[in-house]
Amino acid sequence: MLDNFQKLSTGTQVQSAAADAESVKQRLQHKSVQLRSKLKSELKSLQGLLFVDGEFDDRKPNKGNNAALIQKFSTDPISSFRIFLPEEALPSLSDLKHLKVFGTVRNPLGDNGFVDIEAIAIF
Repeated sequence: MLDNFQKLSTGTQVQSAAADAESVKQRLQHKSVQLRSKLKSELKSLQGLLFVDGEFDDRKPNKGNNAALIQKFSTDPISSFRIFLPEEALPSLSDLKHLKVFGTVRNPLGDNGFVDIEAIAIF
């Protein structure tokens, strides 16, 4: 009889643990949605001066005498920092992938997925 009680008790504990795990999973998913929404809201309202520290994979000539460095920041919401700098500065950055950029926000996060920044200094 004691053996049956232990099996019943263990089964109840397993069900309880599974219910707790599902509850935690749902809370974490809800919190994740809230944080992504907050991030998107903050990126859409960026203004002023900004530091961007990260890996810049794309380096592209742009319209006029400008070039752009692109750092993919987030996949959800999709957002990248696009740093504008004089085209003649690109050769001096060719060997560097990890950069620290100080600049002015030109445009906050738009529907195109970019936060545009005018570089003041690049380290």
